Amino acid sequence: MPTFADHVIGSLNFVELETKAAGIVNYATELDNPQLAEVAAAIGLWARRVERPGDLEDALKGAFAHDGPALAEVMTARQELSVPPAIMVEQAKGFTVPSQCA
Repeated sequence: MPTFADHVIGSLNFVELETKAAGIVNYATELDNPQLAEVAAAIGLWARRVERPGDLEDALKGAFAHDGPALAEVMTARQELSVPPAIMVEQAKGFTVPSQCA
C-alpha cells in the first residue's frame, strides 16, 4: 500500500502561515529535510520524489502498481495550503470511514 509524503521544501509552512496570520513572528519553522524518497529506497522500499506536476501521475501509477510498500514524496510550494481554509460539503463527499471500521 502506497504512502504519500506531501511536504514543502524547507519549512513547516502551515505553522508558518498560521503564526503570520496571528501576528506572531516566525520562530523555528525552517527545516533541513532529508529526501524521504532516498531514505525509503535505502531501506528497500519502492520510492519516487516528485518535484514537477508533470511527474506526479507516473509516480502514483508506479506506487499503486508496486506489490509492496511504496512511498511517493510530493514536493509542494511553500505558499500553498495543503488543507483549504474552509471545506465545503461537496469536497468532503466520499471521505468517510467505512462502516466496518467505525
